[in-house]
Amino acid sequence: MAVLSESEKEILLAKELAIKLKAESILSARMSRLFRKISRDVSDIFVALGEWIDVGAYQDDIVDILNRSYTNVSGKVSGDEVVRLVGDDIPFGFRELSQLGLIDFIERSSQDRAAKITNTTRSVLRNIINGVFLGAALLGVSLTNRQAAKMVSGELLNKNTTRAETISVTEILNAVEGTKEVERSVLQSFGLIPVENGPFKEWSAILDAKTRPDHFLADGQQVVPSDPFQIGEWLMMYPGDTSLGAPLSQIINCRCSTFMGIAG
Repeated sequence: MAVLSESEKEILLAKELAIKLKAESILSARMSRLFRKISRDVSDIFVALGEWIDVGAYQDDIVDILNRSYTNVSGKVSGDEVVRLVGDDIPFGFRELSQLGLIDFIERSSQDRAAKITNTTRSVLRNIINGVFLGAALLGVSLTNRQAAKMVSGELLNKNTTRAETISVTEILNAVEGTKEVERSVLQSFGLIPVENGPFKEWSAILDAKTRPDHFLADGQQVVPSDPFQIGEWLMMYPGDTSLGAPLSQIINCRCSTFMGIAG
């Protein structure tokens, strides 16, 4: 393992970006299809029964979509940093232990993130329903089920179209960075990243006007591989991580990355 030059960092980031962009496009399309189905079902069921559906019924669908995306991305990212850190002489049992760790990470992330997406979708739908009927009441208008269903489902589809893109960026980042974090942990368990050699993981932010101030200031921050980064008032193991309590406001549409090196 060696210190990365700026050109080497750029090459790694460019390769990751290509993986991210393709995976984001696929995930966004899948989420958009599901959101269109939800909007149709919201309309059809309210017209037929006068009841609004519970979007929790689609949580398993979201889990499946995320699981497929996480698995695909993990397969493309897995092993790249390992080879750079320790070469091709990978010890017996490493791949098996790493695979188990990745399976666990993918399952936990898919379940956790699907629950968050479902809760947000439920909240979005509730706010739209309240807004439609409040607006009608203020205007002294009585809506039929069909009119209300059309208005609610249309607004829900508009909001969820944007959300599909946001979800794809956020979740693919977590898939990429979470995969690297799992493999770093396994490398340490095999003694392949000894602390006495001064290894570090470094937070890398895109330094433009879109980047959060906390992430902008974190650019270049180096920590021991097993330690979290200090991102504003929050601790994060990697960009996209919420396991230590970081809120969604710290991960949504994040474009940051991490890499490993040795302190000079």
